[in-house]
Amino acid sequence: MDARGSARWSGGVAVDNSNCDWHVIVFADNLNRQLLGAVLGEHLDMERADTLRLAAHMPGVLPRSLTSDQAGRLVEALTHVGIDAEAWPVDRIPDLSEPRTVHKVICRADGLESFGLHGEPSHWLPWEQVELLSLGVLPRAAKELSLAAPVWVTAAAAVVRPLLLGGPRSRAHRVKRREPVAPELWIIRARPVLALRVQRDRMSYEYLGERLQPSTRANFRLLLADLVAAVPHATVTPAAQSFIAGDRPGHFHFASAQHLMEYTTWQLLLRWRTAN
Repeated sequence: MDARGSARWSGGVAVDNSNCDWHVIVFADNLNRQLLGAVLGEHLDMERADTLRLAAHMPGVLPRSLTSDQAGRLVEALTHVGIDAEAWPVDRIPDLSEPRTVHKVICRADGLESFGLHGEPSHWLPWEQVELLSLGVLPRAAKELSLAAPVWVTAAAAVVRPLLLGGPRSRAHRVKRREPVAPELWIIRARPVLALRVQRDRMSYEYLGERLQPSTRANFRLLLADLVAAVPHATVTPAAQSFIAGDRPGHFHFASAQHLMEYTTWQLLLRWRTAN
């Protein structure tokens, strides 16, 4: 891979490939995962069972850290079989593992004011800086699981292997659930990237004033509608759109906040890629 190709893959910014970790991002949504697994097995020197488990987590960021040459060859192989992928340096991939959980917001004319658990001011977010709205419905028991840094940040083999061998894919999926669930919304600020985490059942909705409803579900939907209306320039993820549309059973369920984080990261990368 020459320097010109590397600069193109890094969003037009020249980088020193000898000192930079690279990751391959699979952007294609409707994947032939058997085919993806076969290509990964050939280029990553992995057992077939591991490559198929890894393929089940796609689309998204492949956790294996690669040199620029390795990443380039893998992208070429994936592109050759019709799988949309690109290689990006790790320092261009956002880390959303430390979202700021907020418990009260006020939608003002020029931005979003947010507050912490005890009413302390948290963040002021001008509307023009909101880049993405991501929403997922999680099992209530999974809501408080801590978020681990994504493997493309930790880059530790001990972290990579559990991702390959366990857990469902990070994509939103259709399910018919009976156990209690709760939605949460992630509001992503443009660079420098910041994630605000809004958990439906842990929010104060007093800003709604006369519109305030007896139901938390109704109030959450009013907040969501206000946010979508205030940021027409922002990306609303497909999972969030499915929730807003009231799809049943819906394409917005995630196994955990970790999987919602991975999905949100992928959607943000899709936006950045289109912008470039």
